[in-house]
Amino acid sequence: MRKKGKLFPIVLVVFLILVIVVGLWWWKGKTTTKPLGSQIYQQVQNPLKGKIPETNPFTVKTNPFKNIYPNPFR
Repeated sequence: MRKKGKLFPIVLVVFLILVIVVGLWWWKGKTTTKPLGSQIYQQVQNPLKGKIPETNPFTVKTNPFKNIYPNPFR
């Protein structure tokens, strides 16, 4: 009867260590995967790429309305 009382704390400590190791292994495996937002962002493509003219006047000197109406002041 006395051996059973000494065995219980040892079994409890081994069980707790096993739970901690499995929990850390699971948590580490879960954090190494990419988040859902990152996966979606990598799969999304721009359907209008190359079809829209550059309209930023500071980078390119392009008039998006060049062929629509002639400039009367030229």
